Amino acid sequence: NFGKTGVKIGSWNGNTGYENLSLNKLEVHNNSWDGILVYGFIGYNNYMGYPHKNVTITNCISYNNSGIADPNAIRGNGIVLSNTDGGLIENCKAFQNGENNVHCGGPGGIWVYDAKGIIIQYNESYSNRSSSKCDGLRFDLDGGSINCIMQYNYSHDNDGEGWYRDWE
Repeated sequence: NFGKTGVKIGSWNGNTGYENLSLNKLEVHNNSWDGILVYGFIGYNNYMGYPHKNVTITNCISYNNSGIADPNAIRGNGIVLSNTDGGLIENCKAFQNGENNVHCGGPGGIWVYDAKGIIIQYNESYSNRSSSKCDGLRFDLDGGSINCIMQYNYSHDNDGEGWYRDWE
């Protein structure tokens, strides 16, 4: 029930960040921006490297993070991991997120961008929405993601695709 993001871990001072970070058994809900967000800068596709290393997000539930009507920002994500070298998102659920988002591009249930060596597995993403004509998606390996694996996930009843790969 935070006014913005439930759990937000960021780094914006060069490539200084967190290593061996573990988020486990979190229940994050009813936030106006996002559920769980790990990032390395403010912006999208402004590549700066990988300040975070070995981030693990397991057994988490992120739901009812509605987003806001901001045409300049993606809001209403369940779980987002970016600017990270090595990580795991496993046994998590993301649902009923993003209904107020109007930005064309996002939001998503569980996704990564500008990340390397991330494994996304054994998760469920469902009933994620968007008020734009774009996305409202479930799982995504987005721009700048390399050597990532997505396997054994279950996606259903989303406004957008069940699985998406952005080829930027």
